[in-house]
Amino acid sequence: MNFPLKYLENHLAEPWLLDGEEMLESGAVENLAEVERHLWMARVSGCEVEIQISPSRVQAYTCDCARYKKEKGCGHIAAALLALRSKLQNEKPPKPAKEKPAPIPQKLTIPGLLHHISPDELAEFVRDYARQNRAFSLALKARFTASLPLSDKRRQYHELLDAAIATVRNKNDQVNLRSGQQLLQVTRELLHQTSESLDQGALDEASILLISILEKIGPVSRKVTGKDKRLHEELTRAFSLLDQLLQLKPAPALQQGIWDFALAESRKFIFRKSGFQLSYFRLLARMAPELGKTEELLVFFEEQQKLLEASDPNLTPLLILTHQLLGKIGDTTRVQIHLLDHLDEPAFILHVVEEELASGHWKKARFLAEKGLETSSDPKQSGKLEEHLLQLALREKDREAILHLASARFLATKETHYAAHLKAFAGNAWPELANDLLAKLEQQTWSIAKRDAIAQLLFLDQRFDELFQYISRLQSLDLLGAYGPNWPAEQAEQAGLLYTEVIKSYLGNHLGRKPSQRVRELLERLHEEGPAGLAESLLAQFKNEFSGRQSLMDELEEIRI
Repeated sequence: MNFPLKYLENHLAEPWLLDGEEMLESGAVENLAEVERHLWMARVSGCEVEIQISPSRVQAYTCDCARYKKEKGCGHIAAALLALRSKLQNEKPPKPAKEKPAPIPQKLTIPGLLHHISPDELAEFVRDYARQNRAFSLALKARFTASLPLSDKRRQYHELLDAAIATVRNKNDQVNLRSGQQLLQVTRELLHQTSESLDQGALDEASILLISILEKIGPVSRKVTGKDKRLHEELTRAFSLLDQLLQLKPAPALQQGIWDFALAESRKFIFRKSGFQLSYFRLLARMAPELGKTEELLVFFEEQQKLLEASDPNLTPLLILTHQLLGKIGDTTRVQIHLLDHLDEPAFILHVVEEELASGHWKKARFLAEKGLETSSDPKQSGKLEEHLLQLALREKDREAILHLASARFLATKETHYAAHLKAFAGNAWPELANDLLAKLEQQTWSIAKRDAIAQLLFLDQRFDELFQYISRLQSLDLLGAYGPNWPAEQAEQAGLLYTEVIKSYLGNHLGRKPSQRVRELLERLHEEGPAGLAESLLAQFKNEFSGRQSLMDELEEIRI
């Protein structure tokens, strides 16, 4: 405990304070006195209170009441502290008021200059400097345009943004943000003002700012050279603020204005490649139900779908938005028609499959996933659809489907849990299936994942002779560590030969502390999980054969067997 007596209200529980104030007002605090240096005692409503201070901070307090024992605080303590603070404040001698002399600047600082410069001189300097420095002029306008009583602020913001755009546009009509920061600075300042307007509930002002930014900066963003994403990020922030504005339930006229603006902008071809067309589509989909414009928007979305090429990144999100709007109005017939019309759009079908799975509609999800898989040419999408179908097959214990799908996923991903599913459901067909998978893996390009998958299949099929040859051929410490400890106890001699061969080869090609540490870790794991006595035998062998390798000897000495 250590808090300022001056601010005791911030550190005591409110019930204690309320009781303490009542006790103090009723005169319940008696015999408040300093019995030792900085140790005060008082009686409050018959209870004895002790307070330790130092001298302006409370370090400890006690009370002999039952409440203190339970809560480690009480109204008696609060009353005594309030009385003590009042007493100490009254005893302080008043300090004579000192006249503050005019500050004499010791250093050349902006605050010092502003204190001594007259407003007229400052205004004249700002005016002259703004004429000479375009960046300063833009910053000044961006900061203070909102405070002016203008009849047409939108036009003023447009002029400001046009001037900022002109500073970064080169002769090829491209935008280089590296050489001109003014556009970014102006945009950020206006977005900051938008955020403040939203906090103050000035929704009309916020709307004017956001629409001006999106209308002027949106088309320019696609002309930014290089990989500079800062302007794109500010526009994304503008859409986020527009969503916040709508959450504040603006007046119908303001909502209609935003709707008209978004609808007009979303039609512009220039936004298709920048990604902002989709932002407008989402904004419209958010607004349509509340404005009673869902049917109008569905017609508009259908028109836009016809304009988009199959490879257009906006197509799938647009199909999803249409699907969601149809779902909101509860028209199941049109939902079905929309689905059937776009079964050849696997990314859209994948979204609907995941939606149906979340709702527990297993049969529908399976039908759609199979249709999506038939038309998908994207390995990533196909993989997700196969995974969903596999989970459905596992749920239904559909052996044939499990073997087909788990084989496809295993060959594509090399993930071992698929092989475990295959062995569990293959039954007597497992050896033949394992051979088929091994043959297909061998045809694939070499990779660590392929190496691990082959070893996993050999291990699952208990082909330890082949696994011995495979690890020996690759001289892989990773595979040795993964499968050596799990070698059958009856074949411990074979495991010992494998460890000896691989580790000796490894040490013959690697020197230093880290290779020695790896060998120690292998033997420690073998001791914990492998056949009894094997690790001890190998440890003695390596100590004898590599006695001249000091770093290895140091590591082997750390093994506790």
